[in-house]
Amino acid sequence: MYDNIANGMEKKLFKLLHEMRNAGLYEFNSMPYTGYTITGLLNLKAFASEKIRKDARDVLDYMNYTYAIGSYQFKHYPPMRRRYDKASFSELTNDYHSVFMKSWMAYLPNLAPGHNVNGSDVHAIIGSCMPYRPADKVVELLSDKGDGYFIKIGHGDKTCPEIYSAGKKYVLSAGGANRGKASDIVARPIVLFLDDHTESLSQSFHLSGPGSDFMKWNNMGVYQNFACAAGPVSVPAEYKPMVENENWKIFSYQSNIFIAVYSSGHCGIICLLTGNDPKQLLKKNSRVKC
Repeated sequence: MYDNIANGMEKKLFKLLHEMRNAGLYEFNSMPYTGYTITGLLNLKAFASEKIRKDARDVLDYMNYTYAIGSYQFKHYPPMRRRYDKASFSELTNDYHSVFMKSWMAYLPNLAPGHNVNGSDVHAIIGSCMPYRPADKVVELLSDKGDGYFIKIGHGDKTCPEIYSAGKKYVLSAGGANRGKASDIVARPIVLFLDDHTESLSQSFHLSGPGSDFMKWNNMGVYQNFACAAGPVSVPAEYKPMVENENWKIFSYQSNIFIAVYSSGHCGIICLLTGNDPKQLLKKNSRVKC
């Protein structure tokens, strides 16, 4: 019979959880380590002493709140640390964190996301069986971004932040930047998440560059309702511009919300604009070019 207080294990766990709660995870958004980390935290939340259970809950709440900020309807594509071989992963809704979220939200009929967990059944079962559930604010943020926000989530020295700009029905997710091979940071495209059922990168507005070598990208160019990168914008095939000129294309999204795109071989820009007349919006942006 182990006595984790006497052997010092509880003290070490408390110190580790305190560090995670205040500094975040070293292997942020990582595949597959996020799955291992959440599983371990769920076990501590369920079975450890009351003191450790509280700290495990705090770390889970922190992780899930940052997920809710940077995702929309289970679409999640932030920069990540570790596993360069996962850089080409193009699914938006099936990383391990999204799978856990789907398992928790399956208990809420109005947010039930379906059963597509892309072979991660074990993680979904663990999430369903454990007593932890995300906080109400996290659940709300998954599908309702309120009046929008612009948020940067830091990850410490010599790394890159996560940057998100959100409106009520969309999120712009920055892709980050590699800080040298030893940093183990996988930079990814900047992606626009919309109120749709898209599950892959190819079906979404996205941009990155220059070229295809993510080690050379700096895809942190996201500001309020705006994104830019040193490469062209990829536009989903089903979207056709309402109006366009030699520089810009304006796409309709929802009532009074338009997506403005400038795209060349060395520069891409996405702007989310509000208004009633796309021709007038085009006229305002007609002089802006790279």
